[in-house]
Amino acid sequence: MKKFIISTIQVQDKIQVPALDVVKQDIMHFIHNHLSAGHLGRDETLCKTQEHYHWPNMKEWIANYVKGCATCKQNKILTHQTKVLSYCIPTEPDA
Repeated sequence: MKKFIISTIQVQDKIQVPALDVVKQDIMHFIHNHLSAGHLGRDETLCKTQEHYHWPNMKEWIANYVKGCATCKQNKILTHQTKVLSYCIPTEPDA
């Protein structure tokens, strides 16, 4: 946790995170990937992160991070069944 404090500035009870992806990824590892975090979804990860941290375009960055999370992709339950396209079988006209 000290690593985050050293490389950030605290403003209005939130830590202002610098524009370094390494720092953001470490924060996400702590909030999203940690064993006790449980790979929360996009919205819950955003809420938990916004409690303590802030950086520009935070919502978009976190959405992309969660979308790219291999563990989340692997365990995601598909709620929309994929529709199989119908195949037209050609027939020969009567002679």
